Amino acid sequence: MTLHGAGIGPGAATELFPLLLSVMSTGVTFVRAEEFSDLRTYAAPDVLRYVDGFRRDTGQRVDRSHAEAARRAASASRSGCVSNRLGFAAGPEISSTQEIAVATALIDSPIGAIEPGQVAGRRFHWERWS
Repeated sequence: MTLHGAGIGPGAATELFPLLLSVMSTGVTFVRAEEFSDLRTYAAPDVLRYVDGFRRDTGQRVDRSHAEAARRAASASRSGCVSNRLGFAAGPEISSTQEIAVATALIDSPIGAIEPGQVAGRRFHWERWS
């Protein structure tokens, strides 16, 4: 089954919906939750610039230790909630990867123009296995 939700509802699409919809299934073997954000509509310019590193050159260092810890904790909480409620014996380890996308053309954004070669997108991926 695939469900697409839109809007802001932290926890709803990634925790509550999988649990709610699982009651209509004879068995659940896999849960995948995805969240997408468009920086053009995100009203937190300091987060975009200084935490997520948008508009930086790919070689510039961004101190993400606090932000990464917060994202990891949120992922652990959501995946733990779903796996525990569905009866999976999920391990404590969560693997993570990150990718960045650079602009190939000028992008006008609320935090200013993103020049070709600057960070224009980020993808985070977390997995937890049972």
